[in-house]
Amino acid sequence: MSAPKLSRYLLENPGADFIAAFILALIVIAFIYPFHREIAEKVANFAFFSLVAGVVLQVLALRRKEAQPDEPVTAMATDRGDTTRKVARVETSIVRI
Repeated sequence: MSAPKLSRYLLENPGADFIAAFILALIVIAFIYPFHREIAEKVANFAFFSLVAGVVLQVLALRRKEAQPDEPVTAMATDRGDTTRKVARVETSIVRI
């Protein structure tokens, strides 16, 4: 994934960082637990709160996205054999009743 795509994804999904941290923490816990249980428990607490923060941020982002009006629809050019039809950009506005 390129840097612009990654930054766009992270802007659209603000909880992704926290959920990724949760997954990494679980992996760390799996290796640490047999040797240092106290440290593993602290990492587990961090992982839990990281997951909670990630889910809350994702829910808030979803609500914010649902509250925004729909974006303009952009039609793609289509090929039909030897004839190419280019469809112009169609912008629609939604009137809420």
